[in-house]
Amino acid sequence: MLKLTQFVVLALAVCHFGQVLAIEGGEPAADGEFPYMVSVRDSRNNHICGGTIIGDIWILTSSICNTRSWGGYVRYGSNLLDDNGQLPVNDSLNIIKVNYSMYNEWASDLPPYTHDLNLIRLEEPIQFSETVQPVQLPVLDQEWPYNQTATILGWGKPHYWRSQVHLQKANVPLYTDEYCHDYEFENWKIPDVFVMKCGGVVNQTFHCFNDYGGPVIYDGIQYGILSYVYNSADAEYVCGQFPSIYSPVSYFREWIKEATGI
Repeated sequence: MLKLTQFVVLALAVCHFGQVLAIEGGEPAADGEFPYMVSVRDSRNNHICGGTIIGDIWILTSSICNTRSWGGYVRYGSNLLDDNGQLPVNDSLNIIKVNYSMYNEWASDLPPYTHDLNLIRLEEPIQFSETVQPVQLPVLDQEWPYNQTATILGWGKPHYWRSQVHLQKANVPLYTDEYCHDYEFENWKIPDVFVMKCGGVVNQTFHCFNDYGGPVIYDGIQYGILSYVYNSADAEYVCGQFPSIYSPVSYFREWIKEATGI
């Protein structure tokens, strides 16, 4: 009887644990499924944001991660955020120090961080392999894939500034600009809607704080960056109350080319 009770308690704990860990509505990504995904880290090697490899020394992420990545690191080539806790920087073969972070001139310093995009230059090049590859970017002004289903990636938890160990993926619908413009919650709407995009399913499928900078992928191309998450202190900073907000990469394609040559 004791063994049966222990089993039931363990099963319930696993079920609850599984519910709170994922990007809401997501599931663990397969090994090597997204070879361009990286963890952007602060100077103490703590995960702060997602990002993608666009070149051997260049990472694409969110402007929200800019100052927090100064003196920080990028981990690549693994779906695991940490191996038995935070990785020792000097002992890891897949962590590279950030050289500098480039803040685009149109980005806003205040929520909801419109024109959100940031570039990170690494101190040394990433060695590409079967499980480490750059992501494909859209061309300049390539149309956003309205009314399609895209994939988002991240390590963030659905609640608060916390992370989980295994990379999560989730499929989300992408809405029209008109839908995003008309959507209102607690008297809040997306400003500059014809720059920023939106998607996800309210309270069902969405990203959260430590997912900032991760990609929005459709047909193998990174069309967007996971951007601002609307939340309020009254709701205990829980994510998912408003459609997820994305920044369109094609809008910044010329700036990316000028800055990186990519």
